[in-house]
Amino acid sequence: MHFWRLLGIFVAGVLASAAQADTHVVTADLPPFSIADHPERPGFVVELAEAAFKRAGLPYRLEFLPWTRAQAVAKTDPDTIILGLTRTPDREADYQWVAEVLQPKVVFIAVQPSKPIDDIATAKTLPHITVRASTPFETLLKHENFTNVEAVQAEDINAKKLQAQRADAWLTYDLRGVFVWREIGGNPAQLVVGKPLSEEHLDIAASKQTKDETTSKIAAAVAALRSDGTWDALHKKYFGE
Repeated sequence: MHFWRLLGIFVAGVLASAAQADTHVVTADLPPFSIADHPERPGFVVELAEAAFKRAGLPYRLEFLPWTRAQAVAKTDPDTIILGLTRTPDREADYQWVAEVLQPKVVFIAVQPSKPIDDIATAKTLPHITVRASTPFETLLKHENFTNVEAVQAEDINAKKLQAQRADAWLTYDLRGVFVWREIGGNPAQLVVGKPLSEEHLDIAASKQTKDETTSKIAAAVAALRSDGTWDALHKKYFGE
């Protein structure tokens, strides 16, 4: 009898421990949405997710990984959340889409007194377009057969080129452009942002094997953070007015 009582206590402890297991949360260094090695300012999506997990009462473990690996882990590992994943038709069936958090727009950014660059045709007439290498933005320009593009390895380099008038326009997300421009000491009022070429949907997503209870709690918490002003405060923190 003593044995069975001890066994019951052990099993109950294991079950309780499993119930409290940390949810694995993955993302990559994708400023300003997620920023590695900056615990005081880890990125808009990271801060929003941290607030959502806290509100939902869910313990979690955040890990920064190379972006391709983060996507693979979130696609295959049970009870895994990925932050800042763009929702696209080819990814639709691979994940659970928990909550949309931002709608960044792909735009050409110039500096006053330039006129807005609203389309591909206008951008092709400019002497010099700058873009980050090995990104969907560079792929777009290659697909459109641009011949006036210089690709660099970091977005702050693009911003500095624009600031120094060594580029006529910069192709990036509108929110990222504003954030990086502020980071290099620029005044966002100087920026001339063209009409969106496209609008994307940045989400908190989950592996297909993640528990419905977990995803529903996170979704509800994000909705509450939108309602109580937290989302607006974080948006102002990272992107200004």
